[in-house]
Amino acid sequence: MEYASERLKAFDDAHTLFKQRLYRDDGHLEPMLCKLHEAFGTNSSTSHNCLGCNFADITIAFDSVLGSLRSLSDTFASCSTYIFWLYLYVERYDQIMVFLSVPESYRARPFKGLQRIRRWANFIKHPKAFLFSHHPSVYHFGETGELTSEGDSVIISDAFVQEFYAGKEHNSKLAKMLSNKTDVTVIFPDPLELMQQFADDSDQFIQLIQNNEVYREELGKVTTVEGYYEAYEVKQEV
Repeated sequence: MEYASERLKAFDDAHTLFKQRLYRDDGHLEPMLCKLHEAFGTNSSTSHNCLGCNFADITIAFDSVLGSLRSLSDTFASCSTYIFWLYLYVERYDQIMVFLSVPESYRARPFKGLQRIRRWANFIKHPKAFLFSHHPSVYHFGETGELTSEGDSVIISDAFVQEFYAGKEHNSKLAKMLSNKTDVTVIFPDPLELMQQFADDSDQFIQLIQNNEVYREELGKVTTVEGYYEAYEVKQEV
């Protein structure tokens, strides 16, 4: 298969890695996050835990989206769509960790990829003074590699987003840097590298639940229905 640019190939490579890491079977029918069923012991019972299924639904949906990203002609459209779909996982992981009262300092430390996705999602959702720049150029790191600002130019990359899109404290400085600027370049993360980080963090998230009996017990109280399949069979017979 030939690609119009390395940008398109990068998304195809990320999709391939997604299938390898986010599914547990060669046929790509059972998402890796279905492991959560095993954590709650509902695989071979009449009970049902909804976490594995809810994450399976989003995985299957994202799979189809990933297959379409290489057909988009606009770099911003491809990168922002990609990051937003990864962000759907980040919010769900975070909601579970908040429910379990996992310390925020711990959530930030081992899940570097999830934090990176969150910062970029903030940049897309809440552009702040970036909205006041003129026709910025948009790439991803897989195309450009490391670039540095020259003269009055501004490069928006990982370090920039980490500094200015993690909170409000630097908004005034950001406004001075970007308002009415005509030489601004956005460099989104390399899709393949970001997928690798996301997959690693997803594995850690699964292990966090699997390896902690207290977390499993507390989550099970709000996500498991006993006798679910028996009740379903009765409904089908009525």
